[in-house]
Amino acid sequence: MEIPPTNPLEYLGRFASRLGCNDETERRARDLVEDATEASTHSGKHPVGIAASALYAAGKLTGEDLVQREVSEATDVSTVTIRNRYRELLTVADVD
Repeated sequence: MEIPPTNPLEYLGRFASRLGCNDETERRARDLVEDATEASTHSGKHPVGIAASALYAAGKLTGEDLVQREVSEATDVSTVTIRNRYRELLTVADVD
């Protein structure tokens, strides 16, 4: 029986590849996940939703054109979850 990864960082590379994200967006998404982990915002949240939302948020921050629906389809996470986690991530993120 295979156990899925519990760390959102473990999903980022695969999701970024599916979405065709550039390196800057993927790096920014990793920073967002790390900020959320330090603030314990990720606690009790599904790691896939955190990873998907981090990529969406990173795309917005870096100017990469990622649409919620595309992120949702590539990650199998609902747009509602992406929106909710997006807000939570930006609340705790060290956004410059």
